Amino acid sequence: RHVGKVPEMVYPDRVAAADLDGDGRADIVVTEENGKADSAKAYWWHNPGDSSSDWEQHEITSRGSLNSLSVSDMTGDGRADLIMGEHRGALRLSSWHNLGGGRFIEQLVGEGMESHLGARTIDLDGDGDLDIVSIAWDAFEAIHV
Repeated sequence: RHVGKVPEMVYPDRVAAADLDGDGRADIVVTEENGKADSAKAYWWHNPGDSSSDWEQHEITSRGSLNSLSVSDMTGDGRADLIMGEHRGALRLSSWHNLGGGRFIEQLVGEGMESHLGARTIDLDGDGDLDIVSIAWDAFEAIHV
């Protein structure tokens, strides 16, 4: 079933599904890789719960080429947070904390290190908190934790 369009995106790149608004239904989030410094978009679509209703589109942010996307509960509040990293631009790696109701607030994790692929979450040091692992494309020899 067709649920939405991304006509303003040059190259939709990453996709994930998770309950982003707390209604118990999996929503969809998409990021864009456009090769530009500051105009890649990230959107999420609200799952209406029935096949006859449209999926409502919501913009999360506009950034530098968003090639990394992961969904994890980074804050331990039971809500799906979004981890996004830039391949171009300021090279920000951010955790977008889910405030509930489909609202997000950015927490900058790092800047100046490319996150082309990855931005995956795992507890690497056994402290109970999730860590973020990312890898670059242009600086392909770099792995970031």
